[in-house]
Amino acid sequence: MTTKSRRPVALIATACRWVSTVRLAKALSSVGFDVGFLGPADHPIDAASIDCSRAVLSGLWPSRSLKTAIEAVKPDIVIPADEMILLLLHQLHRSSPGLRDLIERSLGAPENYAKTLSRVALAEIAREEGVAIPSTLRLTSERDPAQMGSRLELPAYVKVDASWGGAGVIRVDTVEDCARAYRRLRSFLGIPRTVWRLAAHGDATRLPLRRARLDISVQSGVDGAPANCAVTAWRGEMLACIEAVALQTRGPTGSSTVIRILRDQPMHETCRRLVKRLGLSGLIGFDFIIEKATGRAVLIELNPRATQTCHLRLGKGADPPEALRAAVTGEPEQDAVPMCESDIIELFPQERLGNTDTAQATDRVRPIELPATNR
Repeated sequence: MTTKSRRPVALIATACRWVSTVRLAKALSSVGFDVGFLGPADHPIDAASIDCSRAVLSGLWPSRSLKTAIEAVKPDIVIPADEMILLLLHQLHRSSPGLRDLIERSLGAPENYAKTLSRVALAEIAREEGVAIPSTLRLTSERDPAQMGSRLELPAYVKVDASWGGAGVIRVDTVEDCARAYRRLRSFLGIPRTVWRLAAHGDATRLPLRRARLDISVQSGVDGAPANCAVTAWRGEMLACIEAVALQTRGPTGSSTVIRILRDQPMHETCRRLVKRLGLSGLIGFDFIIEKATGRAVLIELNPRATQTCHLRLGKGADPPEALRAAVTGEPEQDAVPMCESDIIELFPQERLGNTDTAQATDRVRPIELPATNR
């Protein structure tokens, strides 16, 4: 990666093959970043019309390949796009003193890393900050639901920390459902599943989930519409925030596919408070429910990594990529024409059109040569 242009350098890192990471790479490039990209083989970035330095995330040595990519790209900021990469960065922060400044600049206050991944800890902090959040209780065994009595408010959702895309969330309507969901989510983190993935696919990227000793929790349900915020934060200050309500989702607990941008900022103050309390930096997301009966925004969870709407550029105060560039460089934020005028945005048009926004491979994706043991 050349540094002659003195452009800031961002390394996007992901263990998943989400098209949203390609959109993020394009958006960061458009505001003036040189982009490095670390992800699995056959990622949609390989067919994208974007000039970036490309490294392949090793299934067997994910932590080593992340560290090697950082050393090769020399980024000003690392942007994790999923929880597995986030956990790898936490590990590198502990094991690699030379990377600590970069990781803290990228993620924020290290003393809060564990709290940002814990739904139970987030609920405690939210209550201290006066933020509306459903009852969230830790589950330590399948017997807990029967012993919780009136504290267990049904219907509810059983969730495992550091899950993504709705994969680690199960709706429960009875105590028996809750116990079954606990057993099922224990397998999500279990040794047999991890060993099977390693043996069958040579994939060790889930090992950080095992090592992190993640919690399973049960959160009472809220009747309303799912909503989310895409935020740029820098050392505990919120610099940009895009607020949206989901019009369509991938299943009842999945990611949004069609959203409507909200202009009245119902979630803005909650995001600002939590960004400050946790000392967050980087691109992050918050999930809410807009309660049907009251219209209030109820916090559901925090995603301390780039989410699928972080690439949107909707004008001053709602332009996460440009706000991030300004924070990293220390330069003033530049006004730009919003990328679209409509408040209705379809996030996955390829499902309808039968293609992706990364079609037409180019020769401008430059591989980074990693050691053979990292591939």
